Amino acid sequence: MAAGTRSGVISECHDTRADGRLVALGFWSARHRALVLILTLLATATAIVWGHDAESHLSAGSWYPPTAGAVHADAYLARHFRAGEANLVLTAQAAKGVDSAEAVRAGRRTAAFLAQRTDPVYVRSYWDTREPGLRDATGHTALVVAKLRGSDAEVLRQYRRIEARFTGRHDGLVLRATGTVPVHAALTEWIRRDQVRAELLTTVPLVGLLWLIVRSWICTLLPALVGGCGAAATNAALKALASVTEISVFAVGIATGLAFALAVDYSLFLTLRYREELRGGAESCAALATSMRTAGRTVIVSALVVASSMAAFWVFPSVPLRSIALAGCVIVPLVGAAALLIVPAGLACLGPGSRGRMRQPGAHASSAFWRRLGQVVVRHPLPVVVPTVGFLVLLATPFLGVSFGLTDDRALPASAPVRLAADRVRAMGGSMTTSPYLVLPHWKPEPDGNRLDGYARALSAVPNVRSVTTATGTYAAGRRTGEPPAGQRYTNAAGTWLAVASDSEPFSSAGKSQLARLREVPSPASVLVGGSSALQADTVATLRAGLPTALTLVGVTSFCLLAWATRSLLLPVKALVLNCLSLSAAFGAIVYVFQRGHGRALFGDFTVTGFTDITEPLLVLCVAFGLSMDYELLLLSHAREEYDRTRDNTTAALSVLRRSGPLITSAAAVILIVFAGVATSDVKPLKVTSVGVALAVTIDATLIRMLLAPAVIRLAGRANWWFPAVLVRGRCPAGHRKVTGGCTTQPGAGGTSK
Repeated sequence: MAAGTRSGVISECHDTRADGRLVALGFWSARHRALVLILTLLATATAIVWGHDAESHLSAGSWYPPTAGAVHADAYLARHFRAGEANLVLTAQAAKGVDSAEAVRAGRRTAAFLAQRTDPVYVRSYWDTREPGLRDATGHTALVVAKLRGSDAEVLRQYRRIEARFTGRHDGLVLRATGTVPVHAALTEWIRRDQVRAELLTTVPLVGLLWLIVRSWICTLLPALVGGCGAAATNAALKALASVTEISVFAVGIATGLAFALAVDYSLFLTLRYREELRGGAESCAALATSMRTAGRTVIVSALVVASSMAAFWVFPSVPLRSIALAGCVIVPLVGAAALLIVPAGLACLGPGSRGRMRQPGAHASSAFWRRLGQVVVRHPLPVVVPTVGFLVLLATPFLGVSFGLTDDRALPASAPVRLAADRVRAMGGSMTTSPYLVLPHWKPEPDGNRLDGYARALSAVPNVRSVTTATGTYAAGRRTGEPPAGQRYTNAAGTWLAVASDSEPFSSAGKSQLARLREVPSPASVLVGGSSALQADTVATLRAGLPTALTLVGVTSFCLLAWATRSLLLPVKALVLNCLSLSAAFGAIVYVFQRGHGRALFGDFTVTGFTDITEPLLVLCVAFGLSMDYELLLLSHAREEYDRTRDNTTAALSVLRRSGPLITSAAAVILIVFAGVATSDVKPLKVTSVGVALAVTIDATLIRMLLAPAVIRLAGRANWWFPAVLVRGRCPAGHRKVTGGCTTQPGAGGTSK
């Protein structure tokens, strides 16, 4: 290319019409390197200052979809009966017993304070109602239960104002708060603390790893600069998005880690391709042009694939999942654009003597390793494919025994005050916060109450139901045992409801079975079932219902983008199948470790609940799929270039490891460090998601990209490169000629295929 022969100094490069827009962008950035780098530093500093408190503007938005029947049941009870699922529970311990005169006065003052300082649907305490379920068997602990009115954000703000009053010793009572509101507040605080710790833990290892990869301090700082810019932009973008829509705090750790990892990966793609061209004898301008035209195109397609795969999760009516989807759509393209703009400016700072400084010691030994490995894989593809696929399937088998649930207070460490309070409530039976209830909207029982009486008797006969209370009385074991509590309204013009006291833990298999049986009991009118077990069941059902649509969108958009990038129909299918293998293996490991508890000591302290939060595999799929496609695009682009140059499939398969192996390994190591830092979190969903992503990326960068990908390319032969000629449109750039599947370099011309 003409621009590559005029000067060895990047800052003097000039584009021509044939160079293309990416090359023109790279040359412009190189010529204005000082302006680009100064503006980058200013923008990053501004984003850090403005976005440092992003978490305080985010919500711990509920995973429960607003369309769930249990959500409607809870809202109906709150609106018409001043009842429903309590979202704030206070445990009060009294050394002299909760029935002592001092404890009675203090308990009533506590309940009155809560009612006056918040906007409650109801506040109910043991000292006002004397309900046995609000007092433990020893007589030293009692409960105050409340339901605060408003959206998740409004309720959280109410609790923040009074939080200090319900922590520690007050009026002789030791108070602790739990329930969905305090749990969300605690999760927000723990996530903020864990994010700072993860950044401190990973900074030095990342810088050291980057220096080992590129052996140049300027080239080490480039990925770190783009990564820091991406992380700062993430916080600022989330804060900006929170001003127009609800954004979950769960998006912070995942989005920040993803943005940093992608920023570093994209910078490495560009930097190491530039170095590869220099080592091949190209001048600086030609090296930059080739890097922008090939690796730059990979960055663009990768950003589109990752963003589109994350956007597909908008189909789920869940605030955290939609927050991550929205964050990905905004942040990933921003990170890709930042890498394409900042890296050429940084490379221009290397000066005319950059060729020597860009050489990496030990490169020949590394190339020999990848060449030998490639030769073994290409010569024996079937003996490589069969045992590798079998091993991955074996890793995935624990996922067949997955049991889905939802995160509760056990996502927090056992030492958290909110968790201690929740454990105390569970030990007391937890009937006020976990039991099912059934709402019959707009239905009133007849004057004799026979139909309601029969319905309540049938419900009370369901296994593990302690009692059923409604307008006609209290029932147990299929018999009426007493009158309803005084002052409790179970029927009015808006309808009728029944409260079920259960002996089953709502998230257990017994709780799920009991819920199914309660729903099977014939009712006198249409019924809405609420309570913790119903919320969980409805949420899992809603997410499962949306999963086929989300997976279809991910698959179709990824296939189309990969087909456009590789000019092949078989290679995208191969990429999707191999990604499914690596993700399935990671899902199996999640179930084996976090659901069953095997190898727990290796991953830090967490509570084994016997189920897997259904959102965790979804988050792993969302993040790891995009990162895997990142590597797949790099691998396929190198294979496509080599095949266009040589028209030999075996040579293309060999080049997959020789050219892509070192870079994919380096990029995966960066991802591993980033998400290993996030995995130190004490919040279980972040820990599980990060470990899952790290495992998926490790499997993908080793077994998939080192063994299966080149072996499958070798086995498929010329079918890899078939693409309908009618879809190849447009003219090839200067120095290229049209071939089946796209454009290739003409013999003797500089540059690389597109």
